[in-house]
Amino acid sequence: MSEVPFASSHSRLCISPGLDRIGLREKTLVINTPWANEAVDGEQTPAYRDFTIEEMNRHLMSCANFIGELGFNVANMPPALSVSSSRHQWGIAPYHYDEPAYLWIRDQAEAALNT
Repeated sequence: MSEVPFASSHSRLCISPGLDRIGLREKTLVINTPWANEAVDGEQTPAYRDFTIEEMNRHLMSCANFIGELGFNVANMPPALSVSSSRHQWGIAPYHYDEPAYLWIRDQAEAALNT
């Protein structure tokens, strides 16, 4: 068995029929959250493994675009909300956001549930 590259035309052909059979597209909201370069106080977020924040954001956007092309509802967090917090309970990280980002995510989830 060979590996099917993610986001390839072949993976679309493999995934799409199954999603339609189980009605998953209509029931799913994908929230695309770009990673933060810095915290509210200006402190730089640490790199993730061997990837820069810019590399990860390009990858995440590519994934979100692919998922959107499959017919899923994708909500893209405004870049202005992509800010970390050095006061986050688990510390500063590119994917630990300040409160306004979490409120936006909550609002997207609630809106999707009410449609």
